[in-house]
Amino acid sequence: MRSWGFILTACLLISGCSDVKDNSSTDRSNNSTADKKPVVMITSQPLFEVADLLAGDHIEVHKITPDHIASRNWKPQKDDVKRLQNADMILISGAGYEPWKDRISLPGSRLKDTAVGYYSRFIRIPDAITHQHGPEGKHAHPGTVWATWLDPELAESQCIRVADLFVELEPAASREITAALTMIKTQLENTRTLAAEISAKTPAQKITLIGDSPYYHYLTSKLGLESQYVHWDESQELTSIAKDELAALTDKLSKDKPRFILLNSLHPVSTATFATKAGFTVIRIDLCEYPLQDSSNSVFERIHGNFMRLQSALQTP
Repeated sequence: MRSWGFILTACLLISGCSDVKDNSSTDRSNNSTADKKPVVMITSQPLFEVADLLAGDHIEVHKITPDHIASRNWKPQKDDVKRLQNADMILISGAGYEPWKDRISLPGSRLKDTAVGYYSRFIRIPDAITHQHGPEGKHAHPGTVWATWLDPELAESQCIRVADLFVELEPAASREITAALTMIKTQLENTRTLAAEISAKTPAQKITLIGDSPYYHYLTSKLGLESQYVHWDESQELTSIAKDELAALTDKLSKDKPRFILLNSLHPVSTATFATKAGFTVIRIDLCEYPLQDSSNSVFERIHGNFMRLQSALQTP
């Protein structure tokens, strides 16, 4: 399988791009070359990486959300709103990942939902039941599961949508954008092949699969696996309420099937230790919401890595 580093290098050579853009706050007003290129604002880390690769050296792309805040939790300030309003195009991931967009005024003609094309495949959170993580009180999580990019097929659809939008925005860059898209498709096809192999060797009825949240449903659905979930906050140590939730669910599970739990990679070691002691094999899942500080892996490699960890855990005797 070709490494992403090779694919990225080939793509950059084809497009003539000699530098990699970051998510700085620079915009038209203070970039001497920006008036020569369309400016696109991006609202999530996975979408930013896709757009940055497809844009090459022809379109300026900037991630508006801070690296340490996921778009689903972001609250734009006045300067953020101004930058969004001044952009030539705004790309959102959709599927409910940008709840803040309904609270501010954005130019409808320049706001583009990159989930267009697979609305019918959105997964609703299956049980918006009322529960409680801790002292903040009881609440529910109604709505749509937003992490569509965990399914490589949906990720490819999103990439195609971005490529089409960029060709419309900058027709002269069509050849380079198409070349970059071809490279992306190659990487995602490898992941789709791996998903098919896992699905063929892991009958759903022979395992019990639990998630620490509903966010993994596109991933498990791609594998043909059914999963239940608890409601754990990845940003803190498990509360006694969270621990009791898993214990109550465990009492209802079949004792004859191997038990696996999907844990957000951000959970502390103590959470994994608790789950292991409760009788579960832990499989870490990277939601790809934040840039990696200690790795150069692309979002495509991170998506593929989730399936590799699943394969390793599910197929271990």
